[in-house]
Amino acid sequence: MMGNTGIQVSVLSYGFWATYGVKDRLTGDAGVKSAKELMRIAREAGVNCFDHAEAYGNPNGEAERILVWR
Repeated sequence: MMGNTGIQVSVLSYGFWATYGVKDRLTGDAGVKSAKELMRIAREAGVNCFDHAEAYGNPNGEAERILVWR
């Protein structure tokens, strides 16, 4: 539970920091494909809390686009 909001969040969260991007040179289609697959695995494992700070990976909103992809 997230505070008094009534929102249920998973015990574990998923951070986009090292998922893809400049750090691992997984940019473009390869990075998006990798990020989608890793996010799918996390969701299937019950994760529903995703950390997608604007500075993670490539700061052009890529993490947010992938998160919306579902």
